[in-house]
Amino acid sequence: MCPDVRVLRGLFVIMLVLKSLVLFYASVYGLAVFGEGNDADYYHKYASGEVTLLANSWAAFLKWLNDIGCYSREGMRFFMGTLGAVAVPFLAAAIAVRDKRTHPKEYWCVVLMVSLYPTLFYYALDIYRDVLMCCLFLLVLFFLQVFYGARLALRKIAVLAVLLSICGVLFLMRPYLGVSLLLSLIVMFLFGVRSLSLWVLGCCYIILLNALYAAGLLDSLMLYRSKFGVALRGGSNLEIVFDSSYWFVPTFLKSVLVQLFGFYFQGFLATLLFVVESVPLIAGLVYTCRNWRFVDQLSKFLCVFFVIYGTIWLLGNDNMGTAVRLRIFNYIAVLLCVVSIYVRKKTISSL
Repeated sequence: MCPDVRVLRGLFVIMLVLKSLVLFYASVYGLAVFGEGNDADYYHKYASGEVTLLANSWAAFLKWLNDIGCYSREGMRFFMGTLGAVAVPFLAAAIAVRDKRTHPKEYWCVVLMVSLYPTLFYYALDIYRDVLMCCLFLLVLFFLQVFYGARLALRKIAVLAVLLSICGVLFLMRPYLGVSLLLSLIVMFLFGVRSLSLWVLGCCYIILLNALYAAGLLDSLMLYRSKFGVALRGGSNLEIVFDSSYWFVPTFLKSVLVQLFGFYFQGFLATLLFVVESVPLIAGLVYTCRNWRFVDQLSKFLCVFFVIYGTIWLLGNDNMGTAVRLRIFNYIAVLLCVVSIYVRKKTISSL
């Protein structure tokens, strides 16, 4: 059973204090203890003018902030830390549990579970773009929820315009995330999710994916994937190679097991992440499938997004370190689905 609301609040406050202490340590002494990544260092160097090679729009945005005198690595670090520790958990809870007063335990469970997400916490310790993208992703879901609940056509159009604008920003920050959201919206608006068996949908999905690969329509993703062998030579490269249409399905399933579900036990950290991140994900997927009849429109959208976004990055990525940050959105989608289904199931059973 879910603990008492006061216990959940207390645990969240403790987490908030601990995160503040870690963020303070990172600001004063740096992140060497936590394995500071090259991305954050690169962003800072580009924003400061130390390097001129532009990698993505996030670096360009930080450079623009610096040009107008509004950039500070410590300031941005504090901003990201606040987003990760406060904004993201409460926004996720507001989406999963629409009526906080009726379901306070479920609401605070979501807040606490998102707060305990280790990968999200790590990327909130510096000027990585992942936490901001996560916040924008949740805003898309929030406005989509508003869209589904709106009755006036004018309000629907206004909400949809805001929603698409945020998707556009996400496209600039990480193209395949923005594309995945737009494709998911198109699928939901045009087709929805029919009441077919999940096994039938799964088989159709695998057959379609294999056909696209055999027809050469996934070559751009394969080309992007091949860059990992050159640009990221290191221990976290997986060397999962798609080189035959006959072996495409087994190879893709291997990529799913290793990158998405975390069946990668090279060291203590990888094993720990499997226990604290992958096991809850697997349990959440099983729960969602077993209670599919209780899904609402938003949950269906999250499932469509989970498949589309996961397919794109699982085909285009071959690095475990990158996979850990890419799958953040898949993990959050499943968490929101599980809680939404649980609340809906609980509400229906009480009638």
